[in-house]
Amino acid sequence: MSSLDTLQKILKLYVDLKSSKDEQQQRLEELTDATGGVLTIFKKDANSDFVRVATTVRVEDGSFAVGTKLDRAGKAYAAVSKGKNYPGVVSLFGKNYYSLYNVSKDGKTVRYVSYFA
Repeated sequence: MSSLDTLQKILKLYVDLKSSKDEQQQRLEELTDATGGVLTIFKKDANSDFVRVATTVRVEDGSFAVGTKLDRAGKAYAAVSKGKNYPGVVSLFGKNYYSLYNVSKDGKTVRYVSYFA
């Protein structure tokens, strides 16, 4: 089992998707501190965009990328929008990451884990 797979399992166990966004954010930050991984929870909106509702990904100004969307032009979006998981290297805000996007059974939530490439 890869490090990404292990972290994905921990994320599923540790972060309750029914908890508040603030609680989800706090849990993601704790996991990032413990593992060094980068974590995100996306929720599918009415426009079929996947929006970061909790994340440890940071934008250029150093703030968390909460509220930003998964790039529709990317391979990850192509996969998760069809309900498929996506493993691969992605570029986020100018940095490359080894990543795993894991889609929920209902297709409305995506858990994302990564490490710097």
